Amino acid sequence: MVSIGLVRVLIILCNPKTSSLSHALAQSIQRTLEQDNHTVDLIDLYRDGFDPTLRLEEYQRKFSFDDEIRRYTQLLTDSSLLVFIHPDWWGGMPALLHGFIDRVFRPGVAYEYAGPDFGRKTPRPLLNGKQGIAFVTSDSDKPSDRMHPLQLVWPDHIFGYCGIRSHGCHILFSVHDSRYRARVDWINQSALRCRQITGEAQ
Repeated sequence: MVSIGLVRVLIILCNPKTSSLSHALAQSIQRTLEQDNHTVDLIDLYRDGFDPTLRLEEYQRKFSFDDEIRRYTQLLTDSSLLVFIHPDWWGGMPALLHGFIDRVFRPGVAYEYAGPDFGRKTPRPLLNGKQGIAFVTSDSDKPSDRMHPLQLVWPDHIFGYCGIRSHGCHILFSVHDSRYRARVDWINQSALRCRQITGEAQ
């Protein structure tokens, strides 16, 4: 067992298939970090029956009275490391996870707009000091001539926008055709990478 102090970790899992590689990654990361005495919270959006719809009234008031959203927001606030795990669907994240970002990473929580009342406002991040990493499973082959869109979305448009130190978006390509040994390596390497991040945080 490694003893490197306490870090609070939040894993956000979004995959409807409980036997998926996504679930195996989440379980391995959680088990490894708990063995290191870290506090690990897991949000399983499908298991929770999460409603991803950002309705007009919630959008306008920039606050949610939904108990689940308030619980998620508190977990986000309390955590030092955020670990997102999801499949690649149509080159992006599942709609359920997109809705989570829409409703939880909202103004006043993840960012705010600063500037004069009637002048131009600029976004100001509110999640400085936190760290983030994403693991994405994909049945597609790794492209040789371009980056995957999610390798920009997570580091730049979500983590970076909110002030979170990014440890990248790690895409596991060709999952459908992968062998058992490759999957075991992905599971172990993902847990090891998160262990390294929590170690660096001390």
